[in-house]
Amino acid sequence: KEDELQIGGMARSHNSEAMTEWTFRKLINTCKAVIALKDPATKRKLSDIFVEKPDANSYPDYYEIIEHPIAINDILRKCRGQLYATLSEFWHDWKVLFANAKKYNGAGSWVANDAEALQRELERVMKKNGFEEPPPPPKRKPLRIKLSLKAMKSDGGTEGATKQRSKKRRKS
Repeated sequence: KEDELQIGGMARSHNSEAMTEWTFRKLINTCKAVIALKDPATKRKLSDIFVEKPDANSYPDYYEIIEHPIAINDILRKCRGQLYATLSEFWHDWKVLFANAKKYNGAGSWVANDAEALQRELERVMKKNGFEEPPPPPKRKPLRIKLSLKAMKSDGGTEGATKQRSKKRRKS
């Protein structure tokens, strides 16, 4: 039996998250709210540097350092095209965007600080819209392999085992 929770048109369960048209409209509005965030002191839009990916001619090393470049417009495009299968994919893209900013520019840089402010705004707006951040995936148990050893003949059982395999192949 699967526990389901209906949140504003989006059915959520432990195993799946159904993405509806309503959900995508909310995600688009969330993106727009994050884009609109301004520094209270300077009135500068914090998202300006994140809207488009860096120009490859101006920042060629960016594409050598960053494995998965992504910009806010890429996330918006996916929302408008309803390309996210789950809410977790949406969260993942944002996390990649913020991680890229810190990796390329360094923690404590003004770009990384702007990314952190945008991340806080994203979390605030998502929570306000009823979308809690998904829990991290459960840790997998280590793989256990069970072996059974049958009593073997004095020759180690290899000759008998080879003969048995040969007989099985011939029957096929």
